[in-house]
Amino acid sequence: MPLEKFKPSDTPTAIAKSETVEVLFDGELKREDIGYAHPVSLQCFLPTRHTEKNEQRWQVDCGRASLVIRAGELIDPDKPHVFEQRVVPAGPKALFVVAYINDYIQRHNTRTVDMGESLREVLERMSIPVGGKNGKALTREVKNVAAAEISLGGPNLVSRPI
Repeated sequence: MPLEKFKPSDTPTAIAKSETVEVLFDGELKREDIGYAHPVSLQCFLPTRHTEKNEQRWQVDCGRASLVIRAGELIDPDKPHVFEQRVVPAGPKALFVVAYINDYIQRHNTRTVDMGESLREVLERMSIPVGGKNGKALTREVKNVAAAEISLGGPNLVSRPI
């Protein structure tokens, strides 16, 4: 793998003058290597952890853009007519799930996200180690994201639940 060095003068706002950053780059950047995140999601995002304060509703504002997330309910596939209350998605697993969904939608030009037939398949697709705490936390956040009502608002944005 070739190693390229960037000097502070190459990126003056990102690095202090005395630092040098080493970046690994192994070949050509391809279209499929590039992910997607909505610009407002980069400005206003999910809570960093679950708390009582953000359990049912989360709002964050950045400049003229705002994000509101409301917790929802999901039907229990094993119990007909039984819904379970979910909470607002939060933490690193939720961020990862949302990023995966955004990227999948853009790459496949679809509104339907195939999460696989099993938890193992989902974890492998997302390159997360299978089993233990990771599996339980990811399952919880996938359900939280699936049940959530997410609205983005700001200039040139139509605020509507997604």
